[in-house]
Amino acid sequence: MRKIRISIMFLLLSYSYVSAQIIQIRCFDQNNSISQQVNNLLINGGFENSTCSLGLNAGRFCPNSYLYSCDISNWTCTGGGVNTYATIVDGSGSSLTCTAEGVRAVYFGNSYSEACTSIEQDTSCFNNINCEVIGIPLGYPSNNDQTFGGGTGISLEQTVNGLVVDSVYVLEFWAGGESYSANPFGGSGLFALNIGFGNTFLKCKPTSPLTGVGTRYLIDFKAVSSSHTIKFTNWGHICDNCTELVLDDVRLYTLKELSSFVNTYNVSANLTLYPNPATTTLTLTTEQTLKNAELKIMNAIGQLVSHPLTRGECASLSAGKGCVLDISSLPPGLYYLTLQSNEGVAVKKFEVIR
Repeated sequence: MRKIRISIMFLLLSYSYVSAQIIQIRCFDQNNSISQQVNNLLINGGFENSTCSLGLNAGRFCPNSYLYSCDISNWTCTGGGVNTYATIVDGSGSSLTCTAEGVRAVYFGNSYSEACTSIEQDTSCFNNINCEVIGIPLGYPSNNDQTFGGGTGISLEQTVNGLVVDSVYVLEFWAGGESYSANPFGGSGLFALNIGFGNTFLKCKPTSPLTGVGTRYLIDFKAVSSSHTIKFTNWGHICDNCTELVLDDVRLYTLKELSSFVNTYNVSANLTLYPNPATTTLTLTTEQTLKNAELKIMNAIGQLVSHPLTRGECASLSAGKGCVLDISSLPPGLYYLTLQSNEGVAVKKFEVIR
């Protein structure tokens, strides 16, 4: 039986805030689940129900693989190619990884990929905003080998129906990576999550059998439809020493079921940027006064943009009042505004058009 008290397992706690209908991303360095006894709106989120045998060389569940021989109930595998080797693994000492829940987990085996440019093992574009990776150029990651899905990569997805529009839901899952004696990977891998608002890039670290500790992710989002598809994608190892995604214990539940041990205060949800897209000025408003606010603007590849109003009139944001930024010098494109204050951190995406 899993421990209900999770605070002793919080070896790492970070927050990341993104735009659109994703409210915030949180990540915890632990294997145990965050919220207990929830009503999981996903079916077979632990991947225990499948026709696949266990093991790295066992059956493949992606139909495009020439070794395709089994399926995972309620999940659909898309993309990949004839050589894709995604399979079901266990967490025993003879396996390539540990697992978080039950016996089985999903291994997204898909060879090697390019993350930033056509140069192999180039990860220079990566910029970490707490739990999220930003700065990856359009068209990447990609796998140049079409037998592994090319730019599409390999995905596993499930559609959930019956959601209440404008209600907030929590997607919780565990991410690890292969780390076994024959190939002792030591570097973190990269994967994407898409719940209907485009790809959000996240990292997965190696998790050795029996003793490994993976990452628990919590994604709070507002439903924009009664139906959302939860989709995970991997393109392959991003470097020789970097792991690939191992996924387990995927759960979707309502915000009210979130563990009371988790701080639900959210600066980002109370921060508004308008107009968005913008042309020459950008106005920030907040529902709560933020003290000692520091603003930074980064471009789409994560580079810091020089801006004269990183402090000044926006150093203290009062509830209900706006703060105006002059963005007339910014070229058209996508940008990230990062706000750090005494009350917390927020990241918002905005677009400049002319």
